[in-house]
Amino acid sequence: LISRDGKKYQIADSAAPIKDKEGKIGGVILVFSDVTESYAAQKQIKESETKYRSIFQNSPSGIIILDENGIICEANAAISKTSGYSIEELSGSDVRKLTVPENVFIVDQNIARILSGELLEQEVISCRKDGSHSILLLRETAITLPDGKPGILSISSDITGQKRANDLLRESEEKYRFLAEN
Repeated sequence: LISRDGKKYQIADSAAPIKDKEGKIGGVILVFSDVTESYAAQKQIKESETKYRSIFQNSPSGIIILDENGIICEANAAISKTSGYSIEELSGSDVRKLTVPENVFIVDQNIARILSGELLEQEVISCRKDGSHSILLLRETAITLPDGKPGILSISSDITGQKRANDLLRESEEKYRFLAEN
């Protein structure tokens, strides 16, 4: 609806029949409500959700959202690529499947620490679907999930290649030092 002064309004309407004593309809009551602000807020929320989804899905960092028990609520394409699991395989599964067996107990400790308000930044060895391992740099923090329950946001970078390159460089330096000393 556009007013005489050119201002645009979003209007919601409803109608109810007016009946006489015998039940015959004698007229209609029309109610109009200005929902311009509500409509604008809903539009802003939708735009914000669209931006969030785009950032989440297209981030080069792996992103996982966990519930308070370590169950994966959401995962993005980058973590799917790093882990070898599809997004569908990750969603609803236990994050512990991405951990080498000897470190599973640490996951429980870290979940408790994060949910108590601690921000964790650490390197971890992650287990891929094919059984191989990668080294991830994790940054994890507590969040509130849409249902109001506590959750965890885990952002990861695969640093496996960087670690291997550093190891090769260190080995090369050691060989050079050995040759130079002898």
